[in-house]
Amino acid sequence: MQNRHFFIFLFGLIFSFPLSAQDFSLFLIGDTGKDSIPSEVLYLMEFETNNYKNSAVVFLGDNVYPRGIHPNANPQSTAVRTLINQLDLFNEYQGQLYITPGNHDWANGKRNGANYIKAQEKIIEEWRAKNKNLKNEKNLFPSDVLPGPSSVVPKEGIRLIFINSQWFLQKNVPNKNRKTIAESFERLDSIINLAKKQNETIVILAHHPIYSNGKHASAKQPFRFLIQYTPFQIFGLMGLNRYFRQDLRNIQYRRYIDGITDVMDKYENLIYVSGHEHNLQHFHLDNNHFIISGSGSKLDRLSHYYHQARLMEDQQMGYIRLIFHEDGNVSLAAHGTKSRGEFARYRLTNVSIENSLPDSTKPAQ
Repeated sequence: MQNRHFFIFLFGLIFSFPLSAQDFSLFLIGDTGKDSIPSEVLYLMEFETNNYKNSAVVFLGDNVYPRGIHPNANPQSTAVRTLINQLDLFNEYQGQLYITPGNHDWANGKRNGANYIKAQEKIIEEWRAKNKNLKNEKNLFPSDVLPGPSSVVPKEGIRLIFINSQWFLQKNVPNKNRKTIAESFERLDSIINLAKKQNETIVILAHHPIYSNGKHASAKQPFRFLIQYTPFQIFGLMGLNRYFRQDLRNIQYRRYIDGITDVMDKYENLIYVSGHEHNLQHFHLDNNHFIISGSGSKLDRLSHYYHQARLMEDQQMGYIRLIFHEDGNVSLAAHGTKSRGEFARYRLTNVSIENSLPDSTKPAQ
């Protein structure tokens, strides 16, 4: 453990690039909940946040594997300690900390998943009450097992919009119907519209991705067809449907994607960030950016190429950092454990040339 901290410290000094005091960093990491002892990538991120006081950290869901936190969990249980040990890494952090839930936090999609989210929210609130360094008072977004969107402004000119994406995929959620689903997407449109009028940079944060080249984008045929559309669906009713529901080609998941993209397609330069896939990916599609940062404790290979990607990293666990510059531009920095820090950085937007060059001729950053 001591050697690991030493190397993180040493290489962090070498590869960390100081920012202007006015730049704002958003640290993005998902799927951190595999082990009760925090992963190496979490230690790396905790160390690097010390260099960026003007910053915020976002956990993108699946904070506790495999089934979240039971409503009657013992405070010393593995599930509770898994969450607390992650949060305790940021006891001295003086930025902002945000958490959004994933499907595993919802009891891995089981009927009483909403109660598991309430249990996790209670533990987070109890931890926050003891922490005096964080700048924001509330940490779990959206709260109260609601779908969202919930929005916050961590810094003037930046709008974070949180969506509880598993709510849209989960069965047996109180008050979920076509009307409440439609109202959620309408609120998302209204928030984005207002933020655009205020010239804010918009980041949408959820657990589930919209585009992916990872395992959750796989067709998984003919098994999906057999489970969903033939007499073999009896096995789906026994629990396999929860497994398929986490894939982008699932019917419920496609409805979520369609609802999000119907809204996002009205705008440009939106940034949608998710976890779920255990790797790092970035797509620039339909004039918007789609980022996956889900290798917080697990790593899965990328074997599909459904979409042209600017970044695909499956050789090391890591996280994404968005850098919001004072000139209105946004940069993406990728950090990894094997690289012992930042291994890639490029601009997502370039205000000075974006309106003068067609997309295909824009120079690489």
